[in-house]
Amino acid sequence: MSGADYGSVPGPGRGNKGLKGDERIGQVQEQVTEVTGLLHDALEKSVRRGENLDRLEGRAENLSAEAKHFKSQSRGLARDMWWKNKRWLVLMIIVILLVLGGVGFLIYWEVSGKKHH
Repeated sequence: MSGADYGSVPGPGRGNKGLKGDERIGQVQEQVTEVTGLLHDALEKSVRRGENLDRLEGRAENLSAEAKHFKSQSRGLARDMWWKNKRWLVLMIIVILLVLGGVGFLIYWEVSGKKHH
């Protein structure tokens, strides 16, 4: 497990021996300024990350809505194509029945005509 290295941070009994009170205050103020800057940067990154997540969420919602619309349209198109195919099938069956009926009629005509001659 790794932890922060506090050996270089001046504190009671660490690295600030021989510093006067004003020097120690100045050093602490620098550290406070540095930490404040780091916290500010982290906060800005967090805000940007939140904004990016909001944009991503909006795009995901739009994509979901478009997918639902596409699904609806594709179902309608599939239904229309199914009916179109059925109409062609019925038309082909009618044509085949008419052709067979015509051939049957011609055969009947020929057969009945030869009986009378």
